[in-house]
Amino acid sequence: MTDKFSEDEKKILLDHFSNADRPVFAIITSKQVDRGALMSRYSRTDKSMRRVFLDEFLSNKNRGEEFYNRVLLEYGDDSVAELGGAQIAIEGLSNIAVKKIEDRRIGLSYLEKSSRYVAWDMKAGGSYKFYKEPTIIESKYSDMFLE
Repeated sequence: MTDKFSEDEKKILLDHFSNADRPVFAIITSKQVDRGALMSRYSRTDKSMRRVFLDEFLSNKNRGEEFYNRVLLEYGDDSVAELGGAQIAIEGLSNIAVKKIEDRRIGLSYLEKSSRYVAWDMKAGGSYKFYKEPTIIESKYSDMFLE
């Protein structure tokens, strides 16, 4: 998932994320509740994490507190409490790569974007988001495989 951010948006994002344009980044926004709430909110939308931040968190300085109050106090969902700590995000991974990372739990807590928010029928960069095995792509079966 690659968003195009304006130069102004990139400047804002660099105050809250380790970079504004790569798929692997750290969330460095100063408020811990915003980092956790952002992770949880991201898992329930088709937007990129940085777009969620710009659209929902930047304009509402209390967004993180409101989220935790609603989810923890009203719904009793304490699983979001695990989102405290250091957050590293990886966007645009295949489902297989995600499972490989999650299967090697080393004292970490993972949050995966719900697959119902992944648009499998939309192209990104002119092609669908599935792994293109180089051996097949370089073979005479490439066109059939892509079709």
